[in-house]
Amino acid sequence: MKLAAKLIAVTILAVLAVFAGRGYQNARRQMALSEADARENAWLVGRALRPALVDVWRKEGEQRALEVFSYARERVRLASPWDLRFIPRSSQDRPDSEPLAPRTQLEKVWQGDEVTLVVPVSGTEHLVTYLPVQIEDHPLGALEVSGPLTVRDERFKTEMIQIVQRTALGALIAILSIAVVGFMFVGRPMRRLVDKARRIGAGDLSGPLDMRQHDEIGVLAHEMNEMCDRLRAAQEKLADETERRLAAGEQLRHADRLTTVGKLASGVAHELGTPLNVVSGRAKMIVRGQAVGPAVAESAQTIVEQSERMTQIIKQLLGFARRRQPQQKQESLRAIAERTLALLRHMAEKAGITFASLDGVPDPVVQVDASMIEQALTNLVVNAIQAMPTGGTISVRLGADVITPPADIEGPLAEYAYVCVEDQGVGMTSEQMTHAFEPFFTTKDVGEGTGLGLSVAYGIVRDHGGWIGVASEIGKGSRFSIYLPLAQGTVKADDDKPARS
Repeated sequence: MKLAAKLIAVTILAVLAVFAGRGYQNARRQMALSEADARENAWLVGRALRPALVDVWRKEGEQRALEVFSYARERVRLASPWDLRFIPRSSQDRPDSEPLAPRTQLEKVWQGDEVTLVVPVSGTEHLVTYLPVQIEDHPLGALEVSGPLTVRDERFKTEMIQIVQRTALGALIAILSIAVVGFMFVGRPMRRLVDKARRIGAGDLSGPLDMRQHDEIGVLAHEMNEMCDRLRAAQEKLADETERRLAAGEQLRHADRLTTVGKLASGVAHELGTPLNVVSGRAKMIVRGQAVGPAVAESAQTIVEQSERMTQIIKQLLGFARRRQPQQKQESLRAIAERTLALLRHMAEKAGITFASLDGVPDPVVQVDASMIEQALTNLVVNAIQAMPTGGTISVRLGADVITPPADIEGPLAEYAYVCVEDQGVGMTSEQMTHAFEPFFTTKDVGEGTGLGLSVAYGIVRDHGGWIGVASEIGKGSRFSIYLPLAQGTVKADDDKPARS
């Protein structure tokens, strides 16, 4: 219900209450005045006839007095609405002269008092006045003066009609006044406020409201304009801070990637060393003439194969270290894991660590930027390697699971792909796990880590709509699980689900 309609309804109710109340009071007053006039007229008629009746009764007897009274009654009935009757004190005297009112209400009349009553006669209220008739304190009966209260009822009816007319006129005036005033000072300004609120809800903060009203609506419009200005300033500040934060995050990830590249440098040097020795040896054999005939072609083929091997290693390292814009597309999670483990294999072997085979594991399809997920997975594997100073085996498992995301993700129950990195290292305490993803938090010795690897990995996964779970026990190792939204695709092989963490 609109505000103007509410105001009209309330005002109409108030007008109706006021007019109806006052009109009813006036009607009751008019009824009382009409009834008082009738009572006064009845007394005048009765008091005028009673002395003549008593005088004739005293001088000429009852019969003559009743005859004179009957004549007077006819004259009064012709000139007024009143009817006159003589009511004897005892009904045994004249059984046909019973009063209109019950005799039980006439005790005061027999005692010499005048009594006026309102008595229903044939469905119509009559005003009945009784005046005692007595000779020398000897009661003879009563003079009954009666007449219908039609004048009173007509006045009441007329007053009620006027009440209805005045109420309707007042309600109409109120409706028109409120409609005009409500449209000008409430309806139209409120519609502008609503339109402005909707634009604000849609993100449009332009076009301040220009209202010159000096009332509550004008104050509200002014406050909305001020709010828009503050929101616009906050949006600009937030956009600037977001842009700087994204830039800082990208720089942090790139720095972390370069740090990882530095750790891989020795392994890459070793990986390049073997094929370089082979290429050098074969080239020397050709130069010295030691390779003759078919041996020359064989040596050349070996040089080509080893060159391609070195080129592939260098491309893989450059692809990992190069900064580029995120490009999400459907990727095989197993292929990402295989590339990551191939890049880190020499580092693991140098530390006496082997990787469990990925043969036969499921192959979930995810919508990701492959290089960024490789970086996140690399950080987890490097952490696992560093957590196993005495060597051992690192297991990388993949699959899909129906799971509800953590509270801070606010996602529905859905199917998510996962990749778990499980080591046999030193493990972490529950206190350390609560800080594992905080920037610059590390359990490693000075010089062994920056404390940014897990933080960067967590940020990358969150940017892809996922999260990282962690489970760890001192002396038994840790398990870090990356969960990512499952893309439209098949999950190959049987799903080997890990315990949720």
